[in-house]
Amino acid sequence: MPSIEGRLTDRRLVLDLIIAPPDPFGTKGADLTDAVEATGLVDTGATRTAVSSRLAEQLGLVPHGKTMVLSARGKNAHSLFSFRLGFRPPPSADRPTFPWMLEGSILGIDWTDQARFEVLIGMDVISQCDLLIRRSGSFSLTLP
Repeated sequence: MPSIEGRLTDRRLVLDLIIAPPDPFGTKGADLTDAVEATGLVDTGATRTAVSSRLAEQLGLVPHGKTMVLSARGKNAHSLFSFRLGFRPPPSADRPTFPWMLEGSILGIDWTDQARFEVLIGMDVISQCDLLIRRSGSFSLTLP
């Protein structure tokens, strides 16, 4: 199983991601020409993964209705978007690196644009993986 290693940055778990529109045919190894690189914040307190409004627009994601979300700011309606999520492995000098894409699409919500990250990785994704946070400040996310 592939594993992404990282370090806490300003007390945040931040990862390099690949976000792509959903694959309309559900095929493995789908074309990633429309994919974009993004920064993701791992948030164990978030139930659902979210993409910034700017990123949703950039990818041309089409809303699939709305859902009510309870947050620290209260209960608000958020648009639902389907998208694919992948992780960028660390660069390797001896072989090319390709993103590790999760199978299938994520049904996430829209999120207010943030300066430090474009994707909030919630428990819907984290629970598919093994997350280990060490006292030293390093962490690893082992993918399914």
